[in-house]
Amino acid sequence: MKTSYAKWAAVALLTGTIAFNGASALAGAMPYEQPSVLDRALMDIQEQSQPTGETVLVEQPVVEETTVVEETTVVEEDATLEMPEFSDEPIAVVEPAPADRVVAVQDNQSFFGLSIGAYDPFTHDDLAATLGIEYQPGIKIAGFLQPIFGAFATHDGSFMGYGGLGAPIQLGSSNWMLMPSAAVGYYEEGDGYDLGQHVAYRIGTELAYVFENKSRLGLNAHVITNGKSFDTDDRTEVISLVYTMPIGFDGLWD
Repeated sequence: MKTSYAKWAAVALLTGTIAFNGASALAGAMPYEQPSVLDRALMDIQEQSQPTGETVLVEQPVVEETTVVEETTVVEEDATLEMPEFSDEPIAVVEPAPADRVVAVQDNQSFFGLSIGAYDPFTHDDLAATLGIEYQPGIKIAGFLQPIFGAFATHDGSFMGYGGLGAPIQLGSSNWMLMPSAAVGYYEEGDGYDLGQHVAYRIGTELAYVFENKSRLGLNAHVITNGKSFDTDDRTEVISLVYTMPIGFDGLWD
């Protein structure tokens, strides 16, 4: 009886072992349940949101610079100079101005004059020696009026400085010229005749012979008046021999 109980106990133990092993094998052999589409999407989002610590290098596109070189075409010109053509026609000759023109006497030429003569030789008893200078610039006013600037002084202390206008006139085709003039200036009588004021007027003319170099030798006759009248009480006179010479713009004698 004891032997039969032992057999049944061994059979029960063997059966239990087989059943346990079978259950374990059955549990391990059960198929794995696959995740759904939603679970896969959530898993992908979690994987992407977690930093991986890897540096991703993005390749930049390489831009190639292209240099455009312009070609310059050099055109060589003919270096041969063209000679001007001369006409066989005769050159027109400009005829000189007529000899009797006013400006032909002093055509834009400056002059300097030096005179020596007598002060008050006729009117009063104040006769005195006089020395005078005069400058005539190389310009014309209104085409023919010659500006004049000068002064004279006597050995008795009379003095006058003046400025005015003259009109040089050539007498026909000869070498003689006439230049009437009028000027105003400051007068100091000294021991000469008293005109009663310092403002005085010089009115007269010059008659001169013109040489080839345009210098001239002539005679001056001028009345010195206070402007009130030409009576003897209001005037005196100066008569002198004058030599006038042309001068250049640089002040040298021509």
